[in-house]
Amino acid sequence: MPLSCDATVAVVGLRAMGAGIAEVFARSGQPVVGVETDAAAQTRMTVEN
Repeated sequence: MPLSCDATVAVVGLRAMGAGIAEVFARSGQPVVGVETDAAAQTRMTVEN
């Protein structure tokens, strides 16, 4: 089932698997919101526009 163009993907946990999942959606043009409580994991997920 394809996502609608106005859907935002939320990924909870941005470590090994979550970061990859978020990246795949972001690279496909889908808006992504990531949630992570670990400060080290947060700094690895810097997004550049």
